[in-house]
Amino acid sequence: MAEFDVVAASAKSRCNNRAIGWDDMAGFSLPTQRALIMLYLVLGATLFGRTPVISRSFSMALFLVMLLDPAATLSAGFWLSFGAVGVILLSVTGRIGRPTGWHQWGRVQWVVALGLAPLLFIQFGRASLVAPLVNLLLVPWFTLVLVPLVLFGLPLLSFPAAAALWAKLAEPCVTYTLVAIEWVADISFAALFLPGQPLWIWVGAMGGILLFLLPGGLPLRGAGVLLLLPLIFSSPQRPPPGGFRLTLLDVGQGLSAVVETARHQLVYDTGPAFPSGFNTAEAALLPYLHSRGIEQIDRLVVSNGDQDHSGGVAPLLKGITVVDLIGGEPMAVPNFCYCRSGMSWQWDGVSFEILHPDGSQEFLAGNDASCVLRVAGRGGSLLIPGDVEQQAEKWLVERYGQDLKSDVLIAPHHGSATSSTQPFADAVRPEYVLFPTGYRNRFGFPKADVQQRWRGLGAKLLNSAEEGAIQIDFHPEYGLGRPYRIRRERRHYWSTSWNE
Repeated sequence: MAEFDVVAASAKSRCNNRAIGWDDMAGFSLPTQRALIMLYLVLGATLFGRTPVISRSFSMALFLVMLLDPAATLSAGFWLSFGAVGVILLSVTGRIGRPTGWHQWGRVQWVVALGLAPLLFIQFGRASLVAPLVNLLLVPWFTLVLVPLVLFGLPLLSFPAAAALWAKLAEPCVTYTLVAIEWVADISFAALFLPGQPLWIWVGAMGGILLFLLPGGLPLRGAGVLLLLPLIFSSPQRPPPGGFRLTLLDVGQGLSAVVETARHQLVYDTGPAFPSGFNTAEAALLPYLHSRGIEQIDRLVVSNGDQDHSGGVAPLLKGITVVDLIGGEPMAVPNFCYCRSGMSWQWDGVSFEILHPDGSQEFLAGNDASCVLRVAGRGGSLLIPGDVEQQAEKWLVERYGQDLKSDVLIAPHHGSATSSTQPFADAVRPEYVLFPTGYRNRFGFPKADVQQRWRGLGAKLLNSAEEGAIQIDFHPEYGLGRPYRIRRERRHYWSTSWNE
C-alpha cells in the first residue's frame, strides 16, 4: 500500500493549498471538456425554465472547445469524443417507439462501434470487435461501482489510515477489472485490421454508415451500402512481377525494413525494444504491415543479435505469422536457421541472395556476423548489409568485387566510422544511401566523414531521422522510382520551415 500512501500524501498536500476541483479528478481532457460544457448548458436551460435541447448543447460544446483550443481538432480524442456523441444523437432522434432498458443500452453500443469504425481505421488502422460487449458491461460497472468507490474515498484523504483501509477494500475491484480488460485485449480476434486506403474511400464509408444509421423508411438510407463498396473491394497496390518495393521504417536508432514483391514479403530486422515494454515492432512495423494488408511474413531476416535490430522479434512473432526466420546470430525462437552466403531464392521474378556471413570463425558473432542481403529485379538492385564493419566489408569486396554494385544501399552500421570503407563504397557505388538512425542519437550517426565519402561518389543521402519512413519502388518497366519520404510528402503546418 506504499503507492497509495504516496498518492494520499500528495493529494493531502494539494488540499492544503486549494480545494480539489473537477479537473483534478477527471483531468481536463477533451471528453471531459465536452461533457462538462454540455452538462452546464443543460443545467442552465433547466434553471432558466427552458427545455434543454441536446443537439443544441452538443453544437455549443463543439463550438466552445474549438474556440478555446483550435488545435484540439488535430487530436484523435476530439474526433472520437464528439463523433461518439454525434452518432448516438443521430441514431436516437426521429424514432417512433424507442427501445428501453438493456435493449436501448445495447443498441447504443453497436451504434457507437459502427459509427466510429472509419475514424478508428483512419487514426489507428484498426477497430475493436469486442468493444460493444465490453462497454455494455464495463460502463455500468465503472458508473455504479468503481467511480463511486473513488468518490466515497476522497473525503478520507485527510485521514491516511482510513484512506489506506478504504483503498485496500477497493483494490480487488480495480485489479480484477484491469486483469479482465487485459485478457480481452489479448484475444486474437479482439481487433479488426484493414489495409490503408485513400481518404476519399474512408469519407465515403463514413457517409455510408451515417446514412445507414438514419431512421428506417428514409429513401436514401439504402444508398449507404453503395458508399461502402469501394472499401469492401479495394486493396493496396502491389508491385508488378519483376519489381519490388523497399520501405525503410523510422524506428529511431535501429533498423527495420520491408521488401515486397507481387505476392511475397520479407522483413529485415524488427527495430529496438526497451525495458519499459515499448518496442518498435508493435509501434511501427506491425501497423505498417497491417496497413498494407499483409497477413504473414514469408521470410524474416534478423541481421544480428543487437537489441536495435532484434528487439522486436518476440512481439512480431506474436502479432503476425512468420513462415521462415534466418539470422546471423543464434536466437531462441522456433525454426531458426543461420543465414549463410550462397543462400538464394526467387519471388515473382525478383532474386534474393545472402552474401555474408560464410560461417567462418571470424564472422560468428558481433556486428560482422550480420546477414548481408542483396535484392535484384528488372527495376534495379538493393543491398542491405546490416551492421557489418571494416573486416566484413573487406571480405565482401574480395569475394564479390564489382558484383556488389547496387542502386540503393542501406548504410552499414547506421553510418558509423567503422563502416562504409572506401573500397566498399567504390564497389557498391549506389545512387541512394539510406541511413537508419535516431534523431540526435548519442553515437553521432551518420558520421560526417562517412557522409562525405558517399557524396564524393555522387550518391544521394537520406536519413530516416530527418525524413521519417522512406519508400522506394523498383519498377520492372520504369526503373528506380523517386523516394517517398513521409515527412516531406505528408507535411503539417508545424513542420514547415520559415526559410521555405
